[in-house]
Amino acid sequence: MVYVFDACALISYLHIEVHYANIRSLGAEQAAAILEKILSIPIKVVSEISDTVFQQTARLKASYKCSLADAIGLATAIERGGVFVTADHHELEAVANKETLNFLWFR
Repeated sequence: MVYVFDACALISYLHIEVHYANIRSLGAEQAAAILEKILSIPIKVVSEISDTVFQQTARLKASYKCSLADAIGLATAIERGGVFVTADHHELEAVANKETLNFLWFR
């Protein structure tokens, strides 16, 4: 399964949810070592935008009040048949209600 994270969701998950739980249960030193390992996992950074993603981005940006970065992420998830992971309920709820795209909402 392909997961496309917006920056807010990825940062929140790695730096808050995982890290604080490890600090509480293992202590700061071990938590720092675990965070370093987590941050070294193979995450694919998509740096090129295909024509399909470009066109989907334009459509999404024109149709919804979302940021350009979110529109690119959404379009990438659509193109790859993935799940868009985000914490931005307010801005993306309308997209979730109208698009055939799977969302994973992060708090």
